[in-house]
Amino acid sequence: MKRWMYLSFARKKTEGGFLGGAFVFADSITDAIVKTHSLGINPGGNIAAMDWPEECLPDVQYRHKLLSKEDITKACGGVTGVPLRSGILS
Repeated sequence: MKRWMYLSFARKKTEGGFLGGAFVFADSITDAIVKTHSLGINPGGNIAAMDWPEECLPDVQYRHKLLSKEDITKACGGVTGVPLRSGILS
């Protein structure tokens, strides 16, 4: 069953840290990762993924693209909550 997911891409802090995040509509984590590759928005590194409630999705311009920390903060209405604290973003 397709659902929205949030993926966070990062390396060790000494290797650049946070590489970006993406909101992707997919069947599974594997499908979401494959989709980020096909869209050209997977910068590599480690990936943390979580289901994302549809009612909390950012506007369309923030979906299916690689987002910076600043983009994610804007997309989430200035809240630096779950997307920036989940996974291995630190």
